[in-house]
Amino acid sequence: MRARWRKRKGLVHVEDDAGLLVADSNELDAVWDQEWTRSVIDRAIVAVRINGTQSEQSWEAFDLYGRRGVPIDETSKRLGMTAEAIRQAKSRISRQIRGDFERIRSEEG
Repeated sequence: MRARWRKRKGLVHVEDDAGLLVADSNELDAVWDQEWTRSVIDRAIVAVRINGTQSEQSWEAFDLYGRRGVPIDETSKRLGMTAEAIRQAKSRISRQIRGDFERIRSEEG
């Protein structure tokens, strides 16, 4: 973990006696990568929401159907949207988030 932070311009210094227990460095790398990816996704969602032109209803559809996995019929009833409109909202927002995700990932390496 220390080596990864050093690669990232030494922003954090962890002392040798910090009490961090690492059972398997491969597991640590996998957890680190997963957390980094989750962070980039969250940042991309925020950027798209702030800079995007999607309606609040489209964002609700994306959140319910796309992120939380609420069935499309239930999402349709909650929001008063057709199933096709929900799928289109999810697709549009997902595409924008993927684009921002790739941009952030390429900027950060």
